[in-house]
Amino acid sequence: MTPQPDLPTVEWEARLVQRLAAGDEQALEDLYDQYAPHVYGLAYRVTGDSGAAEQITVEVLASTWASASSFQPGASLRAYLSMKAHELAAERVRDTG
Repeated sequence: MTPQPDLPTVEWEARLVQRLAAGDEQALEDLYDQYAPHVYGLAYRVTGDSGAAEQITVEVLASTWASASSFQPGASLRAYLSMKAHELAAERVRDTG
C-alpha cells in the first residue's frame, strides 16, 4: 500500500516500523523519503539554521532506525519524529544561545 505523499496511513506506518525493526534497508529509505522534509522543516523553524536542521534530521531518523524494535504499536510515527526533532532542536538552541 502506497501512502499519500503528505499523510501516510496508520497501517503503512505500522508496517514501516516493523520493517525498520527487522533491519530492512529499504524501510530506512522509505522513512527518509516520507519524513525527512517534515523533520527538517520543524528543526529549521526551531533553530533557524539549515546546517543544524540537516544534522537533527539525520540524528532523528538514524535513532528511529536504531530503536524501531522498541516503538509502541499503534503510536503515530509522525508524532514521534516531530517530538524527537523538536527536542533536539530546542536542545541545540539552548546550547548555542
